[in-house]
Order: sequence, then C-alpha cells, then structure tokens
Amino acid sequence: MTEEEKYGMERLAEYLDMRIRNEEKSIKENRDKLDRDYLYHFAWNGEELFKSHFMVKRYGELRQVIRQAEAPGEVHGYIRHKREECLKELVSGSIRRRSTDDIFNLAHTYRLECMQRLVKDYAGFERLLSMKAPGSPSSPLQTTYFCAAFWRFTCAHFLPAGKPPPPRPRKPLAMISSTTC
Repeated sequence: MTEEEKYGMERLAEYLDMRIRNEEKSIKENRDKLDRDYLYHFAWNGEELFKSHFMVKRYGELRQVIRQAEAPGEVHGYIRHKREECLKELVSGSIRRRSTDDIFNLAHTYRLECMQRLVKDYAGFERLLSMKAPGSPSSPLQTTYFCAAFWRFTCAHFLPAGKPPPPRPRKPLAMISSTTC
C-alpha cells in the first residue's frame, strides 16, 4: 500500500474512532440517567440509547475492516456493499414489522432511521477514504479537500467573520416609498 493510499485509510480510521467515542459517551450518559430514574429516562432517552448502540456496532465493523484491509479498494468494496444493503432494506423492506410487541416494532423503526443516517455516512466515508495527502503528486487533482461539514460540523471558512450584518428593515422599501409620496 502506498503512502497516498494509507493517508485516506488513516483519516477514515481516525474519524471512525472519534464517532465511536462520541456515541459511547452518549451511551454512558444515558445509562447513568437510566440508573438514576429508569422509568422516567427510558421514555425520554431510550431512542437515543438504541441508536447509539446500533451506530457503534456498524462503525466498529467498518473500523475492523479497515484494520484488516491491505488496500483501500477492499474498504471501498465493503462500504459500497453495506450502503447497498441499507438502501435495499430502506427501499424494499417493510416499514413496520408485524409483531405483537410494540417495542420490537419501535426498535425496527429506529433501525431504519439509523440506516438512513448510515447511507449518508457511507458516502462521506468513501470521500474520506479517497483523500490524497496534501502535497502528493495527485493532490492538485482534487478540487477541494475533505471537510467534515456533512457530519454536522462547520468548516472554519464558512464561519462568519466580524460583526453580523444589521437587521433587515421591517417594511420593504417599496411600501415605505409609496406611503411617503
């Protein structure tokens, strides 16, 4: 594996580690809340706890593939396969399980919501995996470097600089000029 290929795999592994840490932190916080008052917090935090566990499992599987892969092509193939699995389930699968257990049906809905999120994540993971190291010969061919904005972060160059603009007028200019004439 070349240094350029390693760069994208290392960036993806680092990003997955960060995402897993964030989800595990959320799991710990929600478990602590459940330990304090289970009946109250189960209703309010059960969904988040389920989704965090689901995402940690999926991210962990991908991280394991990255560790065992000998080339980025293997990881790309795995990501495409998992993305297609999610899309197939979302498009062709049942929206509701026909279980007599309401919690099971609810968990299925949460699982589908996580799959929607994973489809977006997998697209971003592929872009991250394809990154070339800055300064490498193929780096100028990239029009932009990866920015984690699509993962709910704001890139530094999109942050406003200085003071915000003044508030817009309450009345449109046309209405103001027609009343003064």
